[in-house]
Amino acid sequence: MAAQIEDFISKCSTCQENQKEQTKEPMIESELPERPWSKVAADIFHLNGNDYILIIDYYSKWPEIHKLDNLTRKNTIDYLKSTFSRCGIPDIFFSDNGVQFSSLECKDFAKDYGFQHLTSSPTYAQSNGQAERTVQTIKSLLEKSKDQYKSLLDYRNTAITELELSPAQIFY
Repeated sequence: MAAQIEDFISKCSTCQENQKEQTKEPMIESELPERPWSKVAADIFHLNGNDYILIIDYYSKWPEIHKLDNLTRKNTIDYLKSTFSRCGIPDIFFSDNGVQFSSLECKDFAKDYGFQHLTSSPTYAQSNGQAERTVQTIKSLLEKSKDQYKSLLDYRNTAITELELSPAQIFY
């Protein structure tokens, strides 16, 4: 059936004229890791005049969020070190190609701490999809909440429908 649809579309002049050129890139390593915090992704986002770093665990969906004092490379790495000191050093760390992550300092940090740092394609940030999706969820959560800490606690304790477990249950 799929081949017939593709054949029909390829012969349709209207379809061909209106078809957008789209170069898709697959999500980075979509398979589920074997344990919590072995594979994480990070993204920096801006909300209500503040900058935040989000680090999300691929296994449990456990988010770590920090309000950044500034957007320097050193400050970003310090927040990553702080998180890694509590949660552990991941095997794989994904990020976009922001200056905080694509710097020589970040490369040295990865080497010193012994993790593999992978970045998404500069033209296809969606390949860091887990972080991108979680940023949107957390932004919405923080914008609507009266107490951001309680909202984050509720999020971490809400069961993931397919698993019937919460990020907290899976992570810990």
